[in-house]
Formats: sequence, C-alpha cells, structure tokens
Amino acid sequence: MTELRRRLLNGERGVAVFLWVFAALGIWWKWGKLDSLIWLDPAWWLNEYARYARGELPYRDYYWPYGPLSADVFAWPMHWLGTRFTVAQVVIDIVSLLVIFLVYRIARRLVPSPLAEMIAILLIAVGITARTYFSLFSLIAYAPAVHVGAVGVLLTTWAILAYIDDARPRTAWLALGAWIACLSKHETAVAMIAELGILFVFDRRFHFRQRTTWDWFRTYALRLSLCLAVPAIVYAGWANVAGWNKFLACIQGFGLANIACPWWPTGFGLTGIVVELGEAWLLLAVASLFVPSWRARLGRRRWLICVTAGLAMAGAVAFQWRLISDLLFGHRSFGQRWQADVTELLSTRSVLRPVLVSCYVYLIAIVVSGIRNSFVLTSARFKDLLLVAIPAAMSLRTLFGSLLVLDLLEVPAASYPFLLLVGPYLLYAVLTRRRDNEDGGFVFNGAAMTFCAALLIGYCVIRMVGGYSSMLSNASFGVLQTPAGSILLTNSAIERPILDYILKNTNQSDTILEIPFGGGMSFATGRRSAAYSTIFYQLRPPAAIQEEDLRRIADHPPEVVIAPNEPNFGTLYGHTGTIGCVFPRFVWQPDVPASDPSYIFPFVDYLEHNYRVDRKIGEWILWRPIHHDHGP
Repeated sequence: MTELRRRLLNGERGVAVFLWVFAALGIWWKWGKLDSLIWLDPAWWLNEYARYARGELPYRDYYWPYGPLSADVFAWPMHWLGTRFTVAQVVIDIVSLLVIFLVYRIARRLVPSPLAEMIAILLIAVGITARTYFSLFSLIAYAPAVHVGAVGVLLTTWAILAYIDDARPRTAWLALGAWIACLSKHETAVAMIAELGILFVFDRRFHFRQRTTWDWFRTYALRLSLCLAVPAIVYAGWANVAGWNKFLACIQGFGLANIACPWWPTGFGLTGIVVELGEAWLLLAVASLFVPSWRARLGRRRWLICVTAGLAMAGAVAFQWRLISDLLFGHRSFGQRWQADVTELLSTRSVLRPVLVSCYVYLIAIVVSGIRNSFVLTSARFKDLLLVAIPAAMSLRTLFGSLLVLDLLEVPAASYPFLLLVGPYLLYAVLTRRRDNEDGGFVFNGAAMTFCAALLIGYCVIRMVGGYSSMLSNASFGVLQTPAGSILLTNSAIERPILDYILKNTNQSDTILEIPFGGGMSFATGRRSAAYSTIFYQLRPPAAIQEEDLRRIADHPPEVVIAPNEPNFGTLYGHTGTIGCVFPRFVWQPDVPASDPSYIFPFVDYLEHNYRVDRKIGEWILWRPIHHDHGP
C-alpha cells in the first residue's frame, strides 16, 4: 500500500462526514427560497400538487403531463399537514437526500474512496447552484417528477450492479425502483425500460450461461412482468378515471411530444457533436501530463491525442465565439459580461455535453462488441453498458428537438445526477484501465485519483463561488409572509403588492387565474384556479380542452386575472422561436416557426370582453370582471 493511498484511506471518514455536513448546509442555504410566485415551473408545480391535495385529480380536473407518483409524494403530505411551503420544502429535501445517498452508494461500487464521496459532493455542489433544472433541496426546481423518477432509476441501478457482482437478484428492490421510475416521468420510464432490456438480453450469457434458455426466459418473464405490469395497471386506472382522451392529451404534453424531428442534421448540430467529442479528448490529453501510467500506455499515440486536443480547443473557441467575443469585446460592463457569458460557458449543461456525447459513442462501441462476441460481456463492460445507457436513453428526445437550447444538444434535467456520476467514473476507469479488470472491481491509482479529485474539487469551488451570492445567500431574497407560510422571494418587491391585492379583493371561496404560466399565487393564498389548463404558451391543447377552459372560466369567473402586459394576456399557441422540423433539409440552424401567433384561445376572447384592467404592478396587469364597481 503506497503512502498516498494510506493517507487517502485514512481520510475517507473525514470526507464522508464532510459530504453529509455539506448536504445539511445545502438544506439550510436553500430553505424556503423561490424566484417567483407567478411565473415558470416552481409556481406551476406547487399549485398542481396543491390542487391534488385539495381534492382535484390530475388528468381529470387539471393538466398534468407527468406520471402520477410525484403528485402523490407531495400532495398527500399537503393533504394531511396543509398546503404550506414548509411541507413542500421538507418533501423535496427528503427526496434530494435519497438521490444523494443512492448516487453515493453506487459510486462506492464503482470507484475507491474518497473519489466516491467526492462524486456525491459534486452532485450537491451542482444541485444547490443549479437554477431550476435538477436542483437539490430547492423549491426553485424543474418539476420534482424528475427527482422522484431519479430515485427509482438509481435504486434499480444499484440493485442491478449488485446483482452483476454477486448474482443475488434483489427482485423487490428492482421492482420498487422500476415502479417509481415508470410512474414519475417520461425520461425515467424510458431509462428504466432500457435498463431492464439490457439486463434481459445480456444476462443470458452472464449469470444464465450455465442454465437453459427456458430458465432464463421464464425468470425474466416474471421479473419484467413484476416491474412493468404494476405501472401499466396504475396508468390504465388513471386513464379510466380521467377519460382516455384527456389522459393521453396530458401525457403527450398537449402536443409537446409531437415536436419530434432530428436535431443533428444541421450545421450547428453536427459541428457541436464533433466539438464535444474533441473536448473529451482534450481532457484525456491534459490527464496524460499528470498520470504517468496513462501517459506510458499511450506511448507514441500520445501525439495523436495532443493534436486532436489542439484541434478541439480551436473548435470549441470557434463554436463558442459568440460568448467569448462578447466577454472580451462586448458593450456591457465587464461585470455584466462576466456574469452572463462565463456562467453559460461553465454551466452544468456545457460541462455535461462532452460526457453525454461520449456516453453515446461508448454505448455503441459496447453494443457492437457484445454482438460480435455473441452477447458475452465481462462484468466491467456489463456495468459500463448499464451506466452509459441510462443518460443516453433519457436524452433520446433531445436528439429530436429541444425547447431550451435551439442550436445545441440539450442535456435533460433528469440525466444530471447520472452524468455527474458517470463522467468521473469513466474518466477514472480510462486512466486506470479498469475496464480490463474482469471482475469489474476498481483499481486504485494514486495519480489518477488525485487528477480526478482535483477536477471535481475545482468545479465544486467554481459552482459555489459563482452561485453563492445569487442562489445561496439570502441577500437577493426578500421575506414574504403568505397564508401558506413565510418564504424568501427574489421578486418580492413586485409580487408582495400582487399578493396583498388578491387577499384584499377575493374571498377564500373565489377563483383566480394566473396566465400564462404560474400558479404560485393560488398556492400561497389558497384560492382555487379557474381553468383546466395551467400553461397557456408552448403547448397546443386540443380543441376539447380549450372549450373546457372557456366553459369553466365562464361558469366560475375568476375574481382576479393576473397576466403580463402583453397581447392576448401573454398566451401563445405553440412555442416561441424557430425550432420546427427542417429535416430532410440541411440548414445551419432551425428556421421553422413552432407557434401560431395569430391563434387566439377561446377564453382569451371571453376575458377581453368581460374583464377590464384594474391595476398595473411592474410588468403585470391585474384584471377584474366588468360588473364589479371598482375604480381604476
């Protein structure tokens, strides 16, 4: 045992303690913070869970595009303890801790300590400084369906990796993880099906190589039925309650799922893939400077990696020149340019894109190798196949269009914890040649460990320094007292008067309407939402749903309508920008509109004829029914 390894192992307990102290600090830093009550995902999903807690059913009574499980996880505690911010905060903290714990347990199976602990610390550092996407311990989060689904996929992954090692099936854990993943979100359901499919195919020549084909088939018929039948029955039950047309419209995201067109046949897309692969090679070239065993294994091939790395650096600079040139020569102040441009250059998705593209390449290589070898894989390759298949499966939809990044490969929020796990693991595996270890166990290499740890620590420091003032410190948040409890709100100066206005001008039994994408005021005040739909832009709801929205609003006119100071109350039929399908045309960037600005929702016409502006607060307008005798 080398002296370096002895020091690292002696420090394992200290790193593990720091991991959970860091998690506790994350809970404290993120407690009760929100950006807005009337805009974007957090305000929206809080209200959706509250509607369920108060007796309304997703799919049947309001729009819900994900599986039902996360609604149950959040709504039942709210039903028992009250629709309060504190209840939602505690639930998201528990789910976040489960994600961290499972990532840590999987990392312990893949890499030696303290790298395993550092992977979990990296996940926390990224999670508490992520704005909306896969954030941890935070109400400022993309729909927590991704968090709940991640728990399911991680649980099943842990069970499968353990099964590969010792042949104990752990069927109960396998099935539980599958149920959670399939009932949470589309990406986690697809990843689960991919995992189970890989296990089914390649286990025939692994643990079942000495058994009959019938034994293998019968065993997996039972396992797969147990894993997938329960979610299928649950979905069928919800569809029966809500009505199949409504249920299918919701699950398809009111037409969002139909934006399916190849993303990569654009000049920007193809160039981007090459650049991301080059950045991965650049990292390996840098590693050759610090890891002697890796440098020795490369031998004369090292010059090829260095040349590739140089080309990759030039390509990355050219590809990101829009940001780099603005940083160096932009017209805004240097502080503003630094905040905007460096944040994007070092963002989670920018760091994870090379990992995701590498996962696709490695996945194809393993599958081709497995087919050539009659589906025989070593333990290490079997594990690698499962690990890279998860984020690859979760990201399949982004190969066919993205709503967030129009000219780059998007990294879905659901894949963040898996890429943050797989990236350091694959880097360490390459540097130590772990994949040649037949039993799949890890190999200790002090230089490789130090290099990987330095990368992780460095990026953690960047995240903490860059995100502390805006996301962890309380300085940019104002305290807002609401009937649902106290919160720290970024936009408190504007939204406090709106909250006071609603409380003053409505009763508990009244309805309100938040347009085009909100709901947090309904959650905070306890006022019910008037419409079935809850998002009035990006989506293309069916005509029947639009008529139901109009009928509900006309039957129970909202006492207050909150909308931005924009035409048609800020609504839009479809998504802004040019993200429509260009295939098979080859263009540099998409150039097809994905919305119809001339389309007017039926309820918009009703509001324009029956409501009038009562007050303007910031960029928001508060509308009241015309029959109310209120002053301007």
